[in-house]
Amino acid sequence: MKLRSLLIALVLLATANMASAQKKSVEKVIIQTSAVCEMCKATIEEGMVYVKGVREADLNLEDFRVTVTYRADKTDPEKIKQAIAKLGYTADDIKPLQKDFDKLHECCKAPHD
Repeated sequence: MKLRSLLIALVLLATANMASAQKKSVEKVIIQTSAVCEMCKATIEEGMVYVKGVREADLNLEDFRVTVTYRADKTDPEKIKQAIAKLGYTADDIKPLQKDFDKLHECCKAPHD
């Protein structure tokens, strides 16, 4: 009986260790964008909702950088940058395709000072 109880305890302990090892890594990345206004902010922050693994996006219009919180097991910074470019904005060194840029509102196409 003691052996059985010990075996059950070991199985439970091993299961708990495996569960804690499977915790998802949450990371942040800061990306320079070509965003210029509140409309840009809304477009980027709302667009990031559809990127698998992205938990949150916050665009700072003072420095035009977006901070993205994401699950590292679901996405990575390059995929996030590509998603921003697909919305029509430059994301660090990744430029949007002309067709994506052309979809932006006129005020969003203005270069920032």
